[in-house]
Amino acid sequence: LRQSLHETLVFAALVPAWRWAVVLSLAALNWLADLLCLLACLHALGLNVPVPVVGAAYLGAQIARQIPGTAAGIGVIEAGLILAMTTSGAPAAAAAAAVLTYRLLSCWILLPVGAACWSLLRTPGR
Repeated sequence: LRQSLHETLVFAALVPAWRWAVVLSLAALNWLADLLCLLACLHALGLNVPVPVVGAAYLGAQIARQIPGTAAGIGVIEAGLILAMTTSGAPAAAAAAAVLTYRLLSCWILLPVGAACWSLLRTPGR
């Protein structure tokens, strides 16, 4: 473990600082776009959940997702977000619909696209 950690740090030091900044900026932009997708789903279903509540719930779901209990955080993210929305006053059915729409758009709809791209890349001659 010590050797692996040392090698990782050595390789990380080889990456220029500007590349680290670009990667971290793109990661932050990705999370912001994901949060905006959640906010759009809530708005589309007419839920007026305060943005700080949504942001805190989203951050909590992202932290919980890092614990590898389920693939892609299935169940953990949905339950956490629905709980946060309902405790802030949103009706349970509308909160569930908004969160499931968000998960469909942000997670599950990407799988067929990725599978198609993978299939095209695996095609001989490409």
